[in-house]
Order: sequence, then structure tokens, then C-alpha cells
Amino acid sequence: MELIDFIKSHVQVSSEIALEKVITKEDFPKGYLLHREGNVCRKLFFIQTGLARIFYYKDGKDITTSFVAENTFTTAVDSFFEQKPSRYNIELLEAGTVSWIGYDDLMQLFKESHAIERFGRMITTEFLKAYAERLTAIQFQTATERYQTLQARHPNILSRVALGHIASYLGITQETLSRLRGKKTL
Repeated sequence: MELIDFIKSHVQVSSEIALEKVITKEDFPKGYLLHREGNVCRKLFFIQTGLARIFYYKDGKDITTSFVAENTFTTAVDSFFEQKPSRYNIELLEAGTVSWIGYDDLMQLFKESHAIERFGRMITTEFLKAYAERLTAIQFQTATERYQTLQARHPNILSRVALGHIASYLGITQETLSRLRGKKTL
């Protein structure tokens, strides 16, 4: 779905708000980094097609924190809202079409339009819900439960993502993931 259509499907935007002037759309190859750690993230991305992941490096290993599928917003949240350098990377796991709005343009839209400001709150709420679910999973679920939750909520992710990224996301080794995948009860 086009970003403008997505926005208009959630809020009524007045005709004088020229969204097309502040939205950029581009096709990117698999493996492209939309955002690199150490930089300030100045874009709110909308994944139109493809799949992305957010990850960071720890002790020489990359750790996946989330997957972002079609028709979903993403950004380096720690950086975008505070405009400070981020420790996160955003990588496309598949070739895809990505639209974005720059930070300054979005802040101006918030000033000009209560509908866009309301839409921004909706996006922020979605980010908060996703982070709360992730934190709950890490703190209270077993590896098996985290895998079952991933299967239930995002069944197509399992066939689109490398097992190493899935294991990293679940906080387990690839060997443990293989055992979980082999269980008939899952």
C-alpha cells in the first residue's frame, strides 16, 4: 500500500496538507541498511513491500530486536524521537519499496494538522505496544513460548528470515531453534 493511502485510511487529511511533497519513495536491494548505528535517524520509514529487521551489535555478534513487514512503520526509535545517535541498524532482508518522511517535515506536519498529529500518536502507540510485547516475551516467556508466539503472530516470517536471525530474535542458539522447530507439538 502507498504511504499516502495508508495515512488517509486512518485519518481524514485536509486537502491543503500536501503529503506528496514530503514523502519519498524508493526501491532498495536486499541487504540495504536504511539506518546505520552511530548516526542520528532522521527518517520515519514505511515498509511498502519487503521485510526489514532492526538489530545491534554486542560482543561482535548482531542481535535482532524486531522484524518489520509490509505496511508497517519503523525507525530507530531511540534516535528518531530524541534526534541523537542510535545503536541500532535497520536492514532490508528482502528487496523492497520503502517510503519515508523526514523528521523536520513530520514535525512541521504535526504543527499544521491535528489529523497528522493524531496519526503520529497512533504510530507511537504501535511502537510502544510492540516494545511492551517484546519486553514481556523476554522477561516472562520460555524459549518455546517465544517461538510459538512468533509462529502465531508472524507465520510468514519463519519462511522469509534466516534461522540465525530468528534464533537471535528469540534469544536462543540455532541448535535450540532447530530442536524447537522439530517438535511435533509446535
